[in-house]
Amino acid sequence: MSTRVFRVRVSGQFGALSESTRSFLVRSIADHSPSSAAFGQGPNLTYTPALDSFSLRIEVRLDDEPELGGDLSAAAASVAIEEAELFLNVLSVPHRRLRVSTTELTSVEY
Repeated sequence: MSTRVFRVRVSGQFGALSESTRSFLVRSIADHSPSSAAFGQGPNLTYTPALDSFSLRIEVRLDDEPELGGDLSAAAASVAIEEAELFLNVLSVPHRRLRVSTTELTSVEY
């Protein structure tokens, strides 16, 4: 059994932000600009200054297990969506229109 690594990008739009959430995001924008985007074990949030859209970068590691039916990309996307929703809910950030894209690192040619 081997471990496969996926870089997953979950993007979406902000929902109706409360004044306190909006203020928090505005104060924190320097820490969440697209130029600081990176993949890691936990979600890395970036967003636009207009507070209309956001992106979360998440690294997902999965064991190549037969019960997953060989579609590890879909499994990685599912894990990332769950992590993204949990992360956004903990921050009290309403969201909509989540989209996901996955890249398996073992398939990347250098």
